[in-house]
Order: sequence, then C-alpha cells, then structure tokens
Amino acid sequence: MNPLDNLPQVRKVLYVIQWVLNGVATVLGAYFAAVGRDIDRLPEWYVVSLAVLPVLWTYLGITASKNTPAP
Repeated sequence: MNPLDNLPQVRKVLYVIQWVLNGVATVLGAYFAAVGRDIDRLPEWYVVSLAVLPVLWTYLGITASKNTPAP
C-alpha cells in the first residue's frame, strides 16, 4: 500500500515540489550546457540529483495514475 493514496493534499504538495525541481534541473542543465561544462566537470550534487529525481518522479507518477479517474 502506498501511503500517498489516502493523502491527496500531501500528494498535491509533492507534485508541486516535483514540478519545481524538474524546472530547476532543466534550467541548470541548460546553463551547464551553455557554459560548456564537460560531463566530467558537472557538480557531484547535480549528477546525484539526476540519478535520484527520476526515481521519485516514477513513484509519484505511479501514485498519480492510480488516483486519476479514467475517462
């Protein structure tokens, strides 16, 4: 059982956080590309975030799909 299934307000807040983090990661990626950073010179925290964020997005996406009414 997913604890977020029964907490719609918590899910809503997490979706907003996910949206903001996705925007920040995208803008930072564009910035690093614009300044010509090699992949080996990217900050470690950024590389880790690129590994962790998709896992969280998948978890929230599965929760969202279970709580979205079918048409």
